[in-house]
Amino acid sequence: MKSRIFILSLIMIVSLTILTSGGTKKEISVDEAIEAFSYTWINPDYTLEAKIVVYPDGTMSPYSLVDMPLDTPHYEYRYTIHEAWTDSDGNIWFKSTHKFGVETWYQINKISESGNVWEYHQAYGDLSNLPDEINPDAPKYKIYYRQ
Repeated sequence: MKSRIFILSLIMIVSLTILTSGGTKKEISVDEAIEAFSYTWINPDYTLEAKIVVYPDGTMSPYSLVDMPLDTPHYEYRYTIHEAWTDSDGNIWFKSTHKFGVETWYQINKISESGNVWEYHQAYGDLSNLPDEINPDAPKYKIYYRQ
């Protein structure tokens, strides 16, 4: 009888701890995500978008070379952040929509806790097509480093 009460008590304590901890996902404001995202990001291994400058006004400008001057972007496209959160490691995650002309794509993004690494995974269709995690082996995966 005592062992049943002990096990039941233990289950209740664990359940209450899980319920009150709020999980590992902590929602943050879109403004906080924009602040973490608005930098110049580079990866010289990419040929078409070796440098991407992200502006807080919702625009992004890609460049084919890391050392290209800022007055010569290839084009400009718009982004919108829909939701943002941090994980238990302090990384910032957000889901976003990107538009260029009539083309629209969706991304799940992760900015490292240090703020120096941006990873993302793209999807087309709508936000529901995005995975919950970023897979570095996926074909639509990219990684950039803050300049």
